[in-house]
Amino acid sequence: MFEGKSINDITEQDLQGLIGISSEVQNVDFKSDAYQIPINIPEESKRDIVTRSKRIALCTDISAIANVAGGWIICGIEETDGTATKLTGIKTDNAEEEVKRLEQIARAGIEPYPSGVLFRAIPLANAKNPFAIVIFIPRSYNAPHRVKETGKFHVRRSNGNSDMTMDELRYQFTFAQAISERIRVFRKERVEALLQPSHEEIPVALKHGLKIALHIVPLAAFESRNSIDISVFGVRNPPYWTYTNGWGAGRYNLEGYALMPSSQQNREGVTSYIQIFRNGVIECVEVLEAQKAPDGYVIFLGAIESIVLNFFDAVLPIYLNLCTSPTIITLSIINVEGKIFETGLNSFAERNNHRIPISKRNLLIPDIFVEDINQDIPIIMKPAFDILWNAASFPNSLSYKPDGKHRYSSD
Repeated sequence: MFEGKSINDITEQDLQGLIGISSEVQNVDFKSDAYQIPINIPEESKRDIVTRSKRIALCTDISAIANVAGGWIICGIEETDGTATKLTGIKTDNAEEEVKRLEQIARAGIEPYPSGVLFRAIPLANAKNPFAIVIFIPRSYNAPHRVKETGKFHVRRSNGNSDMTMDELRYQFTFAQAISERIRVFRKERVEALLQPSHEEIPVALKHGLKIALHIVPLAAFESRNSIDISVFGVRNPPYWTYTNGWGAGRYNLEGYALMPSSQQNREGVTSYIQIFRNGVIECVEVLEAQKAPDGYVIFLGAIESIVLNFFDAVLPIYLNLCTSPTIITLSIINVEGKIFETGLNSFAERNNHRIPISKRNLLIPDIFVEDINQDIPIIMKPAFDILWNAASFPNSLSYKPDGKHRYSSD
């Protein structure tokens, strides 16, 4: 619906285009109001009952949609038997306050709260009332969700909301665990492949050595039959977001589409690549050469962070245009055993570092879950970078300035 537009791009014209659409065809719920309390209820006790009823209705509608494939609630469209008939808008003096009210009710009344639910007031110039409110509910990966006040789990069906069956509840409780396990297995298999000097699952002939592997994983990637459109890379005039500075034109392969640096095209033993898988996962790998020092071979922690942030600069526009679901980010330092981590900074912490060689063959930094990856990447990655520095006996990454900015960030 809305031809792939984000909620921030929806206009009055888009809402007018819904007239005649049935909620049984599209995963959308039409509401003539915004779950508001009528002002003409004189008795306080009755008003309390209506207020509770409206709260429960909002939480039921959002959780029911989140418990299936996601969808939309449009407040300010009249409907007859589920079919939108007229865009009227909602009665309100302050649309932004209405949005805040709805979000507060939903956050307080749904357990667990679905990731990525968005609310927006849309101005109307040709309707009875000046605003409509749109609620976007994405496919949930932490379902099932229940309404706190009733303790009930609901699901959206073609004829409205109903209680979830035991089979549906059982499936939802195991779904998130299954996705998590698939991601774990995928990461394990990729790390094992990268440990070998050459492997049929690796898209280029990599040089041997320590490797930095960054995986950006949309949760939708491991649902059955999930696939992204990689044909955009091969058209005559590809979209601007497919261009990555310093990377070659790339090529299609069995797994999807692969890129390597322009300077290393047609060279044996390349040092880095980007693989875009057909399910939306992006794998970024770089070989990092250790520096010889009197007490062993040294790897600079700042260099690892810089490589990771540069990878994000290259692939984030691609990822944002091909994937929409919440994201898992994994960072793996492969074949690192015996190396010594060093800051490269002339600091007190550096001088007091014990410079203990890493005892593990691979450092698998714990996953990072991100609802919206289109944010400040150095801030998103700080927990992973802190853990990386912990492995070198530092309490946290020393690459962050007092204002929270990263030393190697391009911002």
